[in-house]
Amino acid sequence: MAGTATTLPGAARGRAAALRRLPPAALPVAIVGLAAALRLIALDRITPNPFYDAAVRSMSQSWRAFFFGALDPGSRVAIDKPPVDLWLQVASTKLLGFTTPALLVPEALAGTLSVLLLFDLLRTLFGRRAGLAGALALAVLPLSVITARSDTMDAVMTALVIGAGALVARAIRHDRPRLLMAAGALMGLAFDVKLFEALVAAPPIALLWWLGAGGSRRARLRAAGAAGAALLAVALAWPLAVTVAPGPHPWALGSTDGSVWSSMFVYNGVDRVRGQPAVRVPPAPRDPRPPTAPTRRQRAAAQARLVQAHQQALAAAPAPQGPLRLLSGRARLGERFGLEAAAALAALALVLAFGAARRLDRVRRAGLLALGAWLVGGLVLFSAMRGLHPRYLEVLAPAVAGCLGVGVALAWRRGRATGVVAAVALAGVLTASAITAVNAVHGGVSDSGRPGWITTTRVAVLSRYLRDHQGSAHYEFASLAPAKAALFIAHDGRPALVMQAYYGRPIVPVSQLARAVRRGQVRYALVGATCTQSSGDRLTGCSAAARWIRAHGIDVSAQAGQPHAALVYRLTAAAVSRHAPRRSSTSAR
Repeated sequence: MAGTATTLPGAARGRAAALRRLPPAALPVAIVGLAAALRLIALDRITPNPFYDAAVRSMSQSWRAFFFGALDPGSRVAIDKPPVDLWLQVASTKLLGFTTPALLVPEALAGTLSVLLLFDLLRTLFGRRAGLAGALALAVLPLSVITARSDTMDAVMTALVIGAGALVARAIRHDRPRLLMAAGALMGLAFDVKLFEALVAAPPIALLWWLGAGGSRRARLRAAGAAGAALLAVALAWPLAVTVAPGPHPWALGSTDGSVWSSMFVYNGVDRVRGQPAVRVPPAPRDPRPPTAPTRRQRAAAQARLVQAHQQALAAAPAPQGPLRLLSGRARLGERFGLEAAAALAALALVLAFGAARRLDRVRRAGLLALGAWLVGGLVLFSAMRGLHPRYLEVLAPAVAGCLGVGVALAWRRGRATGVVAAVALAGVLTASAITAVNAVHGGVSDSGRPGWITTTRVAVLSRYLRDHQGSAHYEFASLAPAKAALFIAHDGRPALVMQAYYGRPIVPVSQLARAVRRGQVRYALVGATCTQSSGDRLTGCSAAARWIRAHGIDVSAQAGQPHAALVYRLTAAAVSRHAPRRSSTSAR
């Protein structure tokens, strides 16, 4: 026993000495390599987001579509955000081909870069030990791994935000206030990637500068003002350029008036916090005759499908607002984010409770308060906001990992025993996170979403049918739903006439569709949604455009190889002309 007692400390000292002999870059490189492996391996297993993929394909076909972020090759409608992130995807697909890995590589690389940038930020403020622990926590955080493997914009936004924080830290440590303008520019670029989600980190980063920088208040305020001006200049450059661009502008999806300002600041701003405004759902006709037994069975089956779909959507969505929302099993937020978030909150609380902050210098104290404000403020916001998607939490990932890293580093400074306990606790949390992350990679999990989803086999069959029967028509089809059109634009990149925006808002009047049909520009229309009491999408199915298409078209869904009726309609100039009076009355409604 005595021999064992004397041997173990010697072995521990030997391992510590071996670690000290490693090149300084070895551990950071290993952590970044782990992050890269989790984010880049098996990207071909991911099912990408057809909505943004359609925009990438359209943007690769013309500079106009590239500039506006157009969803369709004709640049009639645009996505609901600035296209900065999609520009990276266009470049990637131009180099690597239009494949799923090529679409996902920019996000995966950005997620990997975030780990390196967080290491630099924490090392600058708190030292190497905090940087290594924080970087490792971010590398294996399951939500960050999943987000970086998703066809969304959050990973690129987070990399820009962490880069801005790292520049501010260097500006403080090296007394270079000019770096603050570069940090402001990065925050403006982050805003152009994911809008107001990026600004969750802006107050904590500003707090870091104000509390950590030396010099007079006037000098700090002047530097902060320059950074704010750089943020505004970069953030507003694209919408201002779009506003003054000559020629017709695409309709910005999500907006109420087609403008990028409404889409950016209302749909993606105010409405994200307060929830989307109520929309009047068109009524479905009622059959005056009593239903037959087969009709009752069909309605009951349709109602059961709606209930099942609603239950599945609830299970896949985050829990309702509340203090335990982020720890819930709903959307698996507890294991993918809540575990590390709770550990980070505990680490922050213990650091403050033991008075470790009082023994820090001005810069470290400012860094700790900034990370704490970032973590606590973000947790409160995302626990209270209505429309939460798990990927929104990516902007909190640096604060979670940073608080964990700083907590371990400060515990180690307090004493060897305390440091060992903190390191063991951190190892347990990160091991559980790493297992969850690996399982997500193996299962091809992403947080992209699949709006308007139809199986790839059905899309290929229908696309081939439309190509064979399109004739001289300019448009492959007219579609009532942008998401449904996006599936086919992403597949074959042909022009489509998108009739409606979100929430059934009409973009193309029925009279314009009728003219296009009479001129031979459109021969087919996609509807998909029905207009019944049990319909899951009456905004689309009961719209004036849907009623007009059913009245003037022939359902060819079966001929087009589709298993369900009422998806594909053939429209002919003769039918439109023959029913012209009826068309006028429908359009008037």
